[in-house]
Amino acid sequence: ERPSPHGMFLSFDSSYLYTTNIRGLGEMAIDAWDVESGSLLNCPTITTSNGIPHNPSVSFDGSMLFLTHSGGTSKANSAFQVGENGCLLAESEEVFETDLNPFGLLIVSPPSDSDIEVSGAPTLEPTAEPTSSPTGEPSAPPTTEPTSSPTAAPTSLPTSNPTSEPTQAPTGDSTVHAFGEHVAIANRAAGSISLVDPLSLETVTEYELPDGGEPMYFAQLAAKSELWVGDRANNRLVILRMEGTELEVDGFIDTPAGLFHSMPMQRTGDDYPIVVTTCDIDNVAVAHDLTTRRLLGTMDAPTEAVDAGMKPHDITTNGDYVFVTYLGTGEENKGIVASYDALSFDLIDVLETVHD
Repeated sequence: ERPSPHGMFLSFDSSYLYTTNIRGLGEMAIDAWDVESGSLLNCPTITTSNGIPHNPSVSFDGSMLFLTHSGGTSKANSAFQVGENGCLLAESEEVFETDLNPFGLLIVSPPSDSDIEVSGAPTLEPTAEPTSSPTGEPSAPPTTEPTSSPTAAPTSLPTSNPTSEPTQAPTGDSTVHAFGEHVAIANRAAGSISLVDPLSLETVTEYELPDGGEPMYFAQLAAKSELWVGDRANNRLVILRMEGTELEVDGFIDTPAGLFHSMPMQRTGDDYPIVVTTCDIDNVAVAHDLTTRRLLGTMDAPTEAVDAGMKPHDITTNGDYVFVTYLGTGEENKGIVASYDALSFDLIDVLETVHD
């Protein structure tokens, strides 16, 4: 029995699933699972130097795992090497800091329409031209001082990590980002985004969201060098253009109140680039098209969730269905998982879970 499974990430080759145990105070912090058999791998126990292991993400080639440690006073993140058997190498932990309350994170893909060559970068098929559209988690601090998501999987896996020095992007209309496989981290309490070099673990770019923003989770349109981040404080998605090694606002999309999780399509090679966002104050989830930036549909909470006072929280989609978790309340603290049609966004089914 695991302490408290919370965050999870599926490796890009779909071989391994990694889950974090958020309330374990750093003990038994990360588990690795074999996807085909559904069994827990016989890996060494991982104890992190910092508590509240929250959200994990794995590099495109599966050789590194990155992890945020959330909490009001935390600035800590961890990086581990991953062995060929999918297990983390316990002795390889490296701790690096960003800013207050590291929360969501994303491995940034290089753009497919770029002439920039980044060592080890995957190639993604370009998508349609987007039109312009300007427009909780545990709060306890960590035990030490130091609240998918990945986009669609690449069509080929890299054999090495990018170099630590980002390549300078060309100038003019063809300007594209040069981050390659860098790690984007949302510093929720600081209102900022850090882009971290995956080899040196140094912050390459620090960007503060406008209007006192509260960054949560990411999505990406790699073909157009766009990084999307949910802003809970302003109830909107912020679209950032990656120009060279800088970030600049390219538009906003208003959402219902209480924006929390945002998750892009997770089916390999899919031509349906959407991002789905849960909004726990207005008690709905919404889907937007990453290329046109238009609202595709709204998913209302099931009657069972409304009657029990449950709130939408986490989310994932595979192109056929959208799955939303609803957090339970009360002594039993049960929750539900609801499935919706990914085209019509109609409710399909509801499954009650043992806990929230």
